[in-house]
Amino acid sequence: MIMKKGSLFGRVKAVVFSVVMTAAVLTSSFTFAEPIVAHATMDDLELYKVLSSNEQKVYDLYEKLEDKSNSKKTRVTPENFGKYKKSDFIKVYSNSTKKKKFKASELRNGRRAYVYSHPTNLVVAMSELNFVYLEKVKENGKTVYTCYAYLKRNCDSNLKKEQKQLNNTIESIMSTINDENDTVQTTFTTVYEIFNALMATTRYDKTEKIDSMKFSNTAYGALVKHKATSLGYSLAFEALLDAANIDSNVLFDENYCWVQTCIAADGQSDDPACFFEIDLAHCDNVKNGALRLGRFGLSYSEMKNYHLRKGYCKKLPKSKGNSERTRNYLNGIF
Repeated sequence: MIMKKGSLFGRVKAVVFSVVMTAAVLTSSFTFAEPIVAHATMDDLELYKVLSSNEQKVYDLYEKLEDKSNSKKTRVTPENFGKYKKSDFIKVYSNSTKKKKFKASELRNGRRAYVYSHPTNLVVAMSELNFVYLEKVKENGKTVYTCYAYLKRNCDSNLKKEQKQLNNTIESIMSTINDENDTVQTTFTTVYEIFNALMATTRYDKTEKIDSMKFSNTAYGALVKHKATSLGYSLAFEALLDAANIDSNVLFDENYCWVQTCIAADGQSDDPACFFEIDLAHCDNVKNGALRLGRFGLSYSEMKNYHLRKGYCKKLPKSKGNSERTRNYLNGIF
């Protein structure tokens, strides 16, 4: 899996990320059976911090279960739970007098945060957390609950072949990109070349919502199947930018995604002035095949005329790059 390399907020040691995540797990209202040891990249720490406590727990569960996904045929119930391997589950809590459940918004935002910060992880993009609640009546007559979580894929394939195709396609595309970034103009040019490479072969899928587990909502859908929703476009773009060591974040409203991209000299910065936003799906003008650049390289203020951030991404820094600066950089290319 190609992991994220940069950070919009600053660089931290990976061990610090592991400590913070584990501490958060232990102090939450949902107590996990064991600490969740993170292996995400350094910039994910700052994204993790903007999540609520229970959104962090959902993120942690995806982190822990990403290598343990089950086919869509799997349906676990209290009655058949004993037939499955315990190693495929994570115990969320035990002996609770209440059947505690995550809110729909917590499940949605926790999943989005994990999927959006791991753009090449095809298994997680095609999976969703499921829970099974076991009841036990104690000697005093009180009922207590134990909750287990598991990851359920929306397909029967284990996705190993598709994951390899995605990784190979990213490598092939990047072999055609000059990503020797040492000035703002060269970084901008790399971003534009990646944008063109993605847009050249991908078409917009308007039919799927961004939380559905379909290939068009993945980088694989955009880069291998050549059909993508706004999320699929955004994840593919982010994955290619990651390969070029350029910072980016997937932003979203209720049902739409776009990307926040760095154009600092080395592709990484803490300064919001070095970031602008791109609405890739809108740039794909399906009617005549020509790219539209009206939403390429906008500031936060300019983009909010079209899309308003929702959920945790409202807390991410506001891009200060703007369309006037973008035109100047484009003039440097053409």
